[in-house]
Amino acid sequence: MKKKLLPILICLLYFFSCDKKPNKLLNQKEHEELIDSWVENRLASLKKDDGWLNLIGLHWISNSETSMGSADYNDILLPADKFPEKIGTFFWQDSILTFTPKIDGITYNGQMVESPMILYTSGLDEPTKTLSLGSLLWTIIIRGDALGVRIRDLDASAISDFKGIPRFATSLDWRLKGEFTPYEFGKELSITNVLGQTSINLSPGFVSFEKDGKVYQLDALDANNQLYLIFADASSGLETYGGGRYLYIDKPAPKKTEVIIDFNKAYNPPCVFTAYATCPLPPRENILDLYISAGEKYMDK
Repeated sequence: MKKKLLPILICLLYFFSCDKKPNKLLNQKEHEELIDSWVENRLASLKKDDGWLNLIGLHWISNSETSMGSADYNDILLPADKFPEKIGTFFWQDSILTFTPKIDGITYNGQMVESPMILYTSGLDEPTKTLSLGSLLWTIIIRGDALGVRIRDLDASAISDFKGIPRFATSLDWRLKGEFTPYEFGKELSITNVLGQTSINLSPGFVSFEKDGKVYQLDALDANNQLYLIFADASSGLETYGGGRYLYIDKPAPKKTEVIIDFNKAYNPPCVFTAYATCPLPPRENILDLYISAGEKYMDK
């Protein structure tokens, strides 16, 4: 069962503001204000309930019965100083995953969960149910053929300890005009994630741009009214994350091909902040022989 990587990242789009003003109409001050606003929204998104800073666990379902709690006998072990010894049990049978509560106070959509609840049935594209107990949230994710329990603590210390992300200085030199060239029938793009799972994603086309007299291109993924770029460059593993960075750009206007590629908005994958993410890695087509000194730098967890 191969699942596309793109849908799990679409939820991030809200903090990527539209940006169609060409460089000749944008001065340094305006550009800095634009990027400052983008950075502010970016940092705020990491701290939200569905952000990446509050993740405290990711457990892959491998048995028919999986218990969760803070006692040592549980399969999914939670911090004993914050959570009850026994919270509940996941049952995986006949392609159906259910959760049975073992304690009062568990809710779903504000309603108490007092009996076994179906969380996933084989054939669903993506589970959507999130259960909670106080500051603890858990939901089911699918990666390839694997089912995982993603766990969040809305009071995680990583949120209050977060001091921001180091960045290159904002520069108009890295806000580039580019061209989008569609593939006639799309292109199958092989993308591997940090778990080693590979999926096939359909690329609608590629963006090309010129820097220092040389032309580069990146295969894009469709992200509604934007294009999503997963790339690595010569800075990867040095000043930036070795697993590459991500960038959203606006699609060209109807019947046009010009796009604006602002590498000042290049940002770190979730794996920079947490060990409990399943980040896609750059396809080989998107590894650039170019040192992109713009956007977010690498930071230790």
